[in-house]
Amino acid sequence: MHTTHRCSALKPGALSTQCILAALVLTLACPIPIGDAAFVGVQVENMTSNSLGLSEFALFAVFDDGGDVLVNVFNSNIATNTGFFHNSINGGQQSALPFTSAQSAVSDQPDADSFVTIGLMTGDDNQTILDPFFDVDHFLIGNGLGTNAGWFNINVFNGQGIPDEQGRVPIAVFTPLNDAEGNPGIVSGTLEVGYGDVNGDAQYGIASFITPAPGALGLFALAGLTGRSRRRRDRRSGPRRVGDGEVQPPLLRPRWK
Repeated sequence: MHTTHRCSALKPGALSTQCILAALVLTLACPIPIGDAAFVGVQVENMTSNSLGLSEFALFAVFDDGGDVLVNVFNSNIATNTGFFHNSINGGQQSALPFTSAQSAVSDQPDADSFVTIGLMTGDDNQTILDPFFDVDHFLIGNGLGTNAGWFNINVFNGQGIPDEQGRVPIAVFTPLNDAEGNPGIVSGTLEVGYGDVNGDAQYGIASFITPAPGALGLFALAGLTGRSRRRRDRRSGPRRVGDGEVQPPLLRPRWK
């Protein structure tokens, strides 16, 4: 069953990225696609190996309709067993966000990178911002993103958070280094998402993921917890499938008392 959650239930002074972004969502009256969507889980796509011999994994937040708008990812705890590869410009500048087309044209390895985003795979007109919990220095030397790291779309009217025809919104690309035997590194973690529905209500969900091993399915998802700011009928009575991967039915937990 669903548990009702509202941002107004937060204790006074409990200022957080998710509350700020929820407040922004609650002010929306923008013309977005109408639907009765819900967060389903995270999909991981094992992209074609690049010229460096590394596997690149794209992460997507998945919705079962196009009516919700993804605003932010928060409380993420993501790590790899080998280290993250980062693209660089002339051996120098690196970024936790996607490069622009101009930057990619002069980068050392234009077909591989690790970054986070909301909706766009390039830095052109990308309005994704890192929250204060995101440890940029830690991430850029190949380690995790930091404890409870987050990122968000600063302008919810720009369309970046609207799901595509497959119900997907890109949220990250991770390129782990290979291990000593030459196998792709493993990336795993948990994260929460904040999104707005067509009524302007702030909604939340949580999911976990792990990148597929060599020879495994290229597309899969593990759904997690879903909380909504109003009661809704649970339309996910059984497992769903996204692409080639099975999505487990989500569990529920209260986010706030």
